[in-house]
Amino acid sequence: TEIPRLQALYAKYHDQGLEILGISADVDKQALEGMIEYKKIPWPQFFDEENRENRIKQALRVNDLPTQWLIDRKGRLHSTNARSNREETIKKLLAEDSDGR
Repeated sequence: TEIPRLQALYAKYHDQGLEILGISADVDKQALEGMIEYKKIPWPQFFDEENRENRIKQALRVNDLPTQWLIDRKGRLHSTNARSNREETIKKLLAEDSDGR
């Protein structure tokens, strides 16, 4: 699945500035917390306790799960389908950011 791939990218690039934020569509917080612990997910996971429909998912019009986006340090969106060429794009964005461009 995607979690092991994301964990490998996180381990490889986190020290260079890669951050991952999970936005859970789960409705059971305990189940989500159990999965995070079981799979040893190191990045934060947003869980919408107030809205079963998940306000972030609705605001960003995310319909397909999982959805992966790449956003640079300046908040610019680079991909709404981050599975294709993901590692190459991450390396490029981290290099650009480290050069100050």
